[in-house]
Parts: sequence; C-alpha cells; structure tokens
Amino acid sequence: MANNLTSIELDWDTKGNIRHKLAGPILPGPDDNEDLWILAPSAPMFLVESLAKTKPTRGLKLCATIIDIVFHDKKYASPINETLKHGRLDYVYQPDKSANLIFFPRHNLSYNKEDLEQGIDQLICNYYYYVYHRLSKYHGIVLKTFTGSTMTSYFDFLSKMALQGEIGPGRDRYNDKFSLYSLSANQMISLKYYKPVEGDTDWAEKQTNFLIDTKIPQVEKMYKAISKIMQIA
Repeated sequence: MANNLTSIELDWDTKGNIRHKLAGPILPGPDDNEDLWILAPSAPMFLVESLAKTKPTRGLKLCATIIDIVFHDKKYASPINETLKHGRLDYVYQPDKSANLIFFPRHNLSYNKEDLEQGIDQLICNYYYYVYHRLSKYHGIVLKTFTGSTMTSYFDFLSKMALQGEIGPGRDRYNDKFSLYSLSANQMISLKYYKPVEGDTDWAEKQTNFLIDTKIPQVEKMYKAISKIMQIA
C-alpha cells in the first residue's frame, strides 16, 4: 500500500444504508473530525471522479439527484444494484498538498456494465445523503457551497464541449478531456475546502443568502441549459 493515502471503505445494507470505515497510513489525528476533513470533501470529489468516466446524459441525471438532495433537502434512499458488492475511495495526497480521489468498485468478474453503472450512481447518491446528514448546519453550508461550485464547473465544461461539437444530440460520449476536468476540479476542492466557525451566525446568514439568491439559481439555470442541448427531458 502506498504511504500517501487515506482510504474510505464503503459497505451498505439491502436498503442502501451506508457504513464507512477509514483505513490507510494517513488517518485523522485524535483531535481531528473525520466527518469534516475526510468525509465532507469526499462527497463532491466522488461525484467529480464519476463524472469523468461517464457520458454527459448519465452525468446530468446524477447531478439532478444530487441537486435535490443537497439544495432541496429531498430524502434519498435507494437499494444499490447487487452487481456492485463493495466500494473504496482513496485520497491520494500530492506534494502540493492537493489530493486526487479514486474510486475502486468491487464486483464479480462477469457483470453487466449497465447494472454496475446503476449501482455506482445509487452509491454516490446514497453516500452524498449519508455525508450531508452527518454534518452540522455550518458544515452543511460549506458542502452546499462546494457542491454548487462543482456543478457549475461541470456544466460550464459540458457547454464548452458542446460548442466545440464534441458532445450533443447523437454525440453522448466522453473522452480524455473529462479526466483532465476531473483532476483539475478535485484539486480545487481538496485545496480550498474549509472548516467554518461553529456559531458564526453572520457568516451562516450571508452564505445561505448567497446560495439561495445566487448560486442555486445559477446551478439550476445552467443545468436546464445543458440538458436542453443534450435533449434530456
């Protein structure tokens, strides 16, 4: 095992309820909160890592569910397709103090690709819900903020790809540029994710108003625009 990583081992029950365990050579210290420093940023990073490996229409549908979970407080619980047996997220730390996040699914040697993709999407949504509901009000605001930034950067990336004629109706595909986008986006999240001050009501009110008045409407407007381009109903 490499000496520059933290692993999040993921299991779940038949209803999709998540359990996690940390492993690896780099673990939070006794005074560190693993929910804040490990789990919270891993949710948007897991989303970005998946978006790099999938067609735009699948990625957009996944984003729509995350938007409902985080911005509209929709309850989400889904059984996970049994093709996916187990999951592991590895934070791989870089010399510049950023981190990459890599997902390792476990499945049978013989499997249906669509079933596995469905299971991974269900896991991402269940995991986002699991992490978000472990956080306090203040840390939940930070997760909402980074989720919004992740969404707008992805939608902007897709829009530019569409303008270049690389994606669109009949061209629902991904290429190496998606991986480059993922690396850049996750580097940003890992370097800029922060811990707010519990009880700072002025900050909480200001940031919440920014989300409600600016960021969430921007996310939803951009989602509708790129979905129209990709002809998603």
